[in-house]
Amino acid sequence: MSPAPNPDSAGRADQARPTRVLVVDDHPLTRTGISAMLRQHADLEVVAEAATADSALAAVKDELVDVVVLDLRLGRTKRDGAELAGAIWEARPETRVVLYSNYVADETAMVLEGANVFGVVLKTDHPRTLVAAVRSAARRVPFISPDASARVSQAWSRDPLARGQ
Repeated sequence: MSPAPNPDSAGRADQARPTRVLVVDDHPLTRTGISAMLRQHADLEVVAEAATADSALAAVKDELVDVVVLDLRLGRTKRDGAELAGAIWEARPETRVVLYSNYVADETAMVLEGANVFGVVLKTDHPRTLVAAVRSAARRVPFISPDASARVSQAWSRDPLARGQ
């Protein structure tokens, strides 16, 4: 008789294997803090960290990554998070992206239409919200934090161009 499935990993293709995560942020303190927080969860394994879009894309190509936790704005790099999300989709369409940022509004809505983005979280959200978003993305279930949803809705109500009208 096989053991009962673990309820924390429900919906995952391989229940014995943790979700492999890449954390991308240009700020070292933020990047290492998010990685440390994710490592506290047995079902999540941080397999790599990256400070730039180029190093993140290389990690996605080299590592087996299930979910990329991606800062929407990567500082003064040639590629921002939105462009990187699209490049990740092209390189490894099975890899899901969770965007996090302080700047969630019009641009985020446009990114969501394309690049295999399964989650949106604000930097002001509680850490457990990011954990929930990563787990949800691993199951291929879209996740948007309530605060991020409210910001996107507010932006859409102010700017009809953000809705493609």
